[in-house]
Amino acid sequence: MRLHNAILLVMAAGAAGIFSAWALLPRSAADDASSPRAVASSAPHRSDASASQPIAARPQAIHPPPLNIKTLSDPAKQSVMARSLEMGQSLNMAMREGIARYGDHDGRVAALANEADWVCNENIDAYGSLDSRNGDPTRVWAIEQVVDLCQGFNRKRFKLHPPKQHSAASALVRLGDQAALAAANETIANGWNKTSLAEAGVFLLSTHRFPFNDVAPGADRQFGLIDLEAAWYLASDLALCGQIGGCGPKSLLVAAYCRQHGCMPGSNLVQAYERNLSPDKFQLVMAFASWIQRQRVPISR
Repeated sequence: MRLHNAILLVMAAGAAGIFSAWALLPRSAADDASSPRAVASSAPHRSDASASQPIAARPQAIHPPPLNIKTLSDPAKQSVMARSLEMGQSLNMAMREGIARYGDHDGRVAALANEADWVCNENIDAYGSLDSRNGDPTRVWAIEQVVDLCQGFNRKRFKLHPPKQHSAASALVRLGDQAALAAANETIANGWNKTSLAEAGVFLLSTHRFPFNDVAPGADRQFGLIDLEAAWYLASDLALCGQIGGCGPKSLLVAAYCRQHGCMPGSNLVQAYERNLSPDKFQLVMAFASWIQRQRVPISR
């Protein structure tokens, strides 16, 4: 029952709320690898119910394997939507190019449409950066970029039919633990829906099935479950951004993150995370992102 409630709570509240509170912690307050393909196991990684809670002893430093930066910066490794946005095109243009290239059933196109719908309809200046006398230069540029990208965007204009995504949360409720594990692994390998990806991570982390020993040794003892879930959410964005809306300075994802948390103008997503997260949490995000990237099934561009 506790696990059911934990996963369903993430569905109701939204993972965005988790990572927003986490990433805004001051760096000083926040400061208190691996096999080629370490797939989540059907056997729980840990059986101790308190294992996700922080402990006083500091475990070894996390040294993640290199993230494949080519998917973040190399146009040949990116989707046409990402390339379009990086060239300064609008979301409407990027969506049209995506549909023309991949079709209206493609999960990447739907993922960009959903992301844009959320970003473009959120309070554009929640922190009042444009109202202050001098403005917050780390946020003003991002706010202005979101305004430009969202100009004229309307999700309803695009009739999309993305593939149905099997949810780990619904599988857990309807079919049980093993079905939820299968759904989580399938989502991590092939999914594009952010909610489903968040649920997959919550399931693996909550049931202690994530292969920490191979990916981030000691992280399950260093961080609590909320921190681990937040890192997963940021990492899934980083691992997949090159195939959705881009990871660079002109992408929607970077502008949306930086308008909330603040970044130096011209930052890419890695630089934005590094500026806002403590070193330990940044390394955890990079470790998770590298692992997610290695689980993904290759797709055509």
